Amino acid sequence: MSDGPLHNFSTFKGNCLPIAVTYLANDVAVDLTGYSATLVLRQGVTVLLTLTSPTRITLGGTLGTLDAELTAAETLTLPLGEFTDYELRITDPAGCKTTILYGMIDVHESAIEG
Repeated sequence: MSDGPLHNFSTFKGNCLPIAVTYLANDVAVDLTGYSATLVLRQGVTVLLTLTSPTRITLGGTLGTLDAELTAAETLTLPLGEFTDYELRITDPAGCKTTILYGMIDVHESAIEG
C-alpha cells in the first residue's frame, strides 16, 4: 500500500491527537527544507479531514521533523472504532511524493464528552 511504516493511533472523541514524526534515511534525519506535507484522514473513499503544511503541519527543516495535531473538535467528528485511515505524505522540491506514515486511528467514546 505505502512506502512508510504502519503506525496505528488510539484516541478518545474530544481529545487532541498530536502526530510527531522524524523522517530518517539510513538512521540520519532527512533535511525537509523546501518540502511540503499532507495528512489525509478518510473512511473508505470519503475524505474526512486534510491537513497541509505550513498551516497545519510544521516541518523542521534539517531536523527532519513533522508535527501535526488533530484538534479536540476534529476528533469529535471522527467515527467510533477503527474506521479512520490516515496517510502522511511528503513532497520534495522536485515534486516526488513519498508516504512516510500510514495506518488507522481507533476512536473511542469519551465518558466525559458523552
